[in-house]
Amino acid sequence: MSEAETVALPARAGAVRIDEALRYAGYAGIEETQAVRERSRALAVEAEETECAQGTFRIFSVAGADAAGVHLAGTELVLPGESIADYLNGARAACLLAVTMGAAADGRLAAFRRASRTDGVLYGAVLADMVEDAANQLEARVRAEAFERGLYANDRYSPGYGDLPLSVHPAFLAALDAGRVLGMRAVEGGFLAPSRSITAVVGLFDDPPARAKLGCAWCAARPYCAIRAAGRVCYRRDR
Repeated sequence: MSEAETVALPARAGAVRIDEALRYAGYAGIEETQAVRERSRALAVEAEETECAQGTFRIFSVAGADAAGVHLAGTELVLPGESIADYLNGARAACLLAVTMGAAADGRLAAFRRASRTDGVLYGAVLADMVEDAANQLEARVRAEAFERGLYANDRYSPGYGDLPLSVHPAFLAALDAGRVLGMRAVEGGFLAPSRSITAVVGLFDDPPARAKLGCAWCAARPYCAIRAAGRVCYRRDR
């Protein structure tokens, strides 16, 4: 287990998926029109030039599981629930990761909200897609490190999925030292601050995990994959 470090995760020009951002905006009641789509594109360009996500990750040995949940060596974190126990069944280790757009992004989001409800919703939607892309970048780093260790990585799994509760966030962030390295904290209800943040677990296995989707075509980390760039794949060892 190494000391937590901050990893810069810059946005790629054109990386924001406008259709996905508009889907997020639709949940807040903003109807898609040509003007809304064009404004979304303009805000995406601005955000890609202004915002830079940061992340961190640490790998812990799986110390075992009991009725309380899955225990990770060297931490007080216990991951409760049947879904995470199934996800980590047979795992040698688990990587904890966290990604955030940061407090400055929250400040700019607040300014957009004060100026215009529509701009506030759209900028928030753009940031939501950007932090997802940043999580994909960091997951690619995790997969590359697992590959170098001779391990296979599962798809990432976040608190809030299945019966893994958001209430694990205080101990999760403490295990990552995310308050110090990223300025992240858990707030009421187990939600995260800054608001555009993601946490996840990535299971690491000696053999390809049965529940993983194998192949590059489905993989969200593909655009950032150093393994694939070297002409190899992370889901088998014959290449």
